[in-house]
Amino acid sequence: MLVNFLYRESKSVRQLNKMLYLKQVDLYTQTIEDYSKLLQEEQQLFNSGKSTLFMVNLREISYINTRPYYMF
Repeated sequence: MLVNFLYRESKSVRQLNKMLYLKQVDLYTQTIEDYSKLLQEEQQLFNSGKSTLFMVNLREISYINTRPYYMF
């Protein structure tokens, strides 16, 4: 009886871990997409003369630094 209970609990924990992992992957994916959009918008602002190279570089560094965390 205890073994069955422990098995069910461990199965629930594995399912919860999988669900949390998938949520984390979704969040990382969204973060990378957001940084990419920020970089593209900053580049457009720079091309139109409304931004600086410093800001473009800052956005690019933020985008690059986010990517290594998104590895499987």
